[in-house]
Amino acid sequence: HVEFIFNLVYNKATIKKLNRKIDKEIKKLIKLIKAKSKNEYDEILMVNSIICSTIKVYNPAVFDFEDGHLVGALLNKKARCEGVTKLTTVLLRILGYQASMIHGYAWYDRPSNTRHAWNLLYFENKYYHMDFSYNLSYCI
Repeated sequence: HVEFIFNLVYNKATIKKLNRKIDKEIKKLIKLIKAKSKNEYDEILMVNSIICSTIKVYNPAVFDFEDGHLVGALLNKKARCEGVTKLTTVLLRILGYQASMIHGYAWYDRPSNTRHAWNLLYFENKYYHMDFSYNLSYCI
């Protein structure tokens, strides 16, 4: 069971309702990941595949608070980098991996002041920076 509290935006009844929905969706995704994975590497790839197949990239012109949280990623099926990163962190941790969220700035070919979030995963005795939100652009 995973519980998320959104006490700054929602009332208590809505928080309970959202937590139940999020918990149900996470359990469904974990079951799917485990059923389709042969090994740990497959589990990580499945997390990416699920994100690519279910989440739409948010419209940067329209800011929605939920796009940066599990409500956006899991229930609304749209998220910006922070929502994707939170979902990735939760799924990987439930699967037993050491995963963290990193906040920083996006760099392409030069420094930028564009805020961004991505994951850090410890896997097979190494740390990996993973950015499944950028993968959304390449998913078919």
